[in-house]
Amino acid sequence: MRITDMTVERYAWPRPKPISNGKYTYVDVSLNLVHIYTDEGITGVGWGGGTASGQGSDLTTTLIDYFKPVVIGEDPFNYRRIWEDMWLPKLVGRRGLSTRVISAIDIALWDLIGKAVNRPVYQLLGVYRVSIPAFIAGGYYEEGKGLRELAE
Repeated sequence: MRITDMTVERYAWPRPKPISNGKYTYVDVSLNLVHIYTDEGITGVGWGGGTASGQGSDLTTTLIDYFKPVVIGEDPFNYRRIWEDMWLPKLVGRRGLSTRVISAIDIALWDLIGKAVNRPVYQLLGVYRVSIPAFIAGGYYEEGKGLRELAE
């Protein structure tokens, strides 16, 4: 099996109320869906979060195009080498948006592999746990949701 193409679809919809994190104000919710296609007709889908107020939206598409030569033509089961080849170049950096795009591609590869072997991804990863602790990060603030309101 070989990868024949990779695309990204971007979605955005307005938030009922903006939230902020000290640097950006998020007025919309955005999502990037990466699709990886193969010569066997199997498609893997990965997702990545968007950015504040559309910041870097065009860059997401540019990064997908940048990584296409690394991904297209490869066997998706070579996911580790593909990931390393995306991670090694320092031209695009190892933070922020480039890491989000690499993550979305990696998720799409795992989805593709799971579909190819007819197994859920959690089984491919070893089923170490049947449940995991919840974690949240962000520190986003919304009007009317100060420390007192959050404590309640």
